[in-house]
Amino acid sequence: MAHSTSGAPSERNATSASNHTSASADAQTSPRPRKAFPLRFIAGVLAHWQIIASAVLLGGGVAGLAATYDDYCGMTELSYAPAALRSDFEEGSKVSGFRPGVMAAQIETESHWRVGVESHQGAKGIAQFTDEAWNAEHYSFGNGGNVLNPHDAIAAQARYLSELRTRLAKYASNEDELQDVVLAGYNAGPGSVEKYGGVPPFPETQNYVKTIRELADTKYKLTCSPDYHFKQAKLSFVNGVTPAMAGVHEDGTPLSAEESASAAAEVSASASASASARPSASASSRSSAKPSATGR
Repeated sequence: MAHSTSGAPSERNATSASNHTSASADAQTSPRPRKAFPLRFIAGVLAHWQIIASAVLLGGGVAGLAATYDDYCGMTELSYAPAALRSDFEEGSKVSGFRPGVMAAQIETESHWRVGVESHQGAKGIAQFTDEAWNAEHYSFGNGGNVLNPHDAIAAQARYLSELRTRLAKYASNEDELQDVVLAGYNAGPGSVEKYGGVPPFPETQNYVKTIRELADTKYKLTCSPDYHFKQAKLSFVNGVTPAMAGVHEDGTPLSAEESASAAAEVSASASASASARPSASASSRSSAKPSATGR
């Protein structure tokens, strides 16, 4: 802003001795130069900026800044997850108690976003649930959904993580340890964690926990400075599974009601064919109390 630089009133420019008394009187009653006020104001602000800033922050600035930061970084946390699934992870985080980035890192480790992938023990979908765990009467994590549907799978993942968090909390002394034992329970079965009093000594499980933690701390970390060396994750459909069978479009967005009705028959036919082709065998589990939902 431009400050006023005009001279003082003309009456104050008189310099003759005869006008000295009059000029002095005028000076006492005339307003001070306006240019001094902005300078004094700026100087005051600079001298007391810490006090002013504290007052603003205490008046609600802190909450506002924190909310803005969290909103922005919350989006950045999932910038490399498939766009159609980001809201599912955000909602799932509220159920599981783990941040969205951890859940995304787990799905990437479980299936690498391949919708039709199936383990040698029959675990299906991006969250790798067995039919037994998905449809069980007393502890069904599928909740009537489609195991191949990515949105249903993430909801089931959140429910299972929540149950494991409650069941295995006594084996951890802090949140980081709890995350590790819960992930271990997801992989090896909660009974294995209970047997060993923590992450079991299985190389597969230990590597599983380590991989998820590393992904959660890098690719899916909460940050405002994402690492652009990572590639955007995308859903893929393998082993003959089509987007329609999974109840989604190719980009992962849900089908409409009409599209879903048409796809239901396709899913049913595929399930029947898969059941008749697979040899009868019960999935093994290391869990002594309840089978691992992922069939390990």
